[in-house]
Amino acid sequence: MIHRTLRWAWDNEIGVWGWKPNWLTASNVNALTDGFGVAHDILEHRLGDRPTVEEEIIAHGAMWHIRGQHGYWADKYNPDPAYHMGSSWPEFFRSTYEAGKEVMWPGRVRPVEHWDEELVRVVKEGRRQTEGECDSNYEHCLNEFEARTLGWLRRGVRLAARRYAGCSSYAVLRLFDDIKDHVNYLKNRVRGEEGEGMLLKVSFHLPRGYAATALHVRIEEPSFSHE
Repeated sequence: MIHRTLRWAWDNEIGVWGWKPNWLTASNVNALTDGFGVAHDILEHRLGDRPTVEEEIIAHGAMWHIRGQHGYWADKYNPDPAYHMGSSWPEFFRSTYEAGKEVMWPGRVRPVEHWDEELVRVVKEGRRQTEGECDSNYEHCLNEFEARTLGWLRRGVRLAARRYAGCSSYAVLRLFDDIKDHVNYLKNRVRGEEGEGMLLKVSFHLPRGYAATALHVRIEEPSFSHE
């Protein structure tokens, strides 16, 4: 059984109350205000992830493995996974090159069998959206930005495939939606500062093959926790 705990807390950076993952210990991890964010951090981020652009792109690789390849956005006005995933690229660029930094070199990374054309499309769409938003003074950085983010995205897909080896990615997608829906169902039980310190406990087994998995989501008073 896998256990994840989140604590209700105030986020000074974005000015909201929300759930902060206990397994991501950096001080600048943002609070999560809905079940979608909770499911993303539990299943698409890894234990010990730091809030860096490189780690977030790796999580987007897991996003492709769990959601992108299965048409998760099919009912949206634009169903293309590249459009939705690529929408994060302008922020990646702003927080690196426009901030006087860069995306780290990911090393030599081979193309991902079966899916590499789609991953290239994600990055090219991300670049297209970035070009529409970035300061023209930084356009010379875009080739490096595109190449390096593609490397990290490929790494993320491979890491997710290893993490969920033995699980059908369809079953992991169902688990993603189940976590999201359970957390959203409970969200009205905790409000503002009166909920400060409350704990959200999420426990589950990873699905084996296509099988469904047991999922338990509950809210506890801080005094009930041994953490």
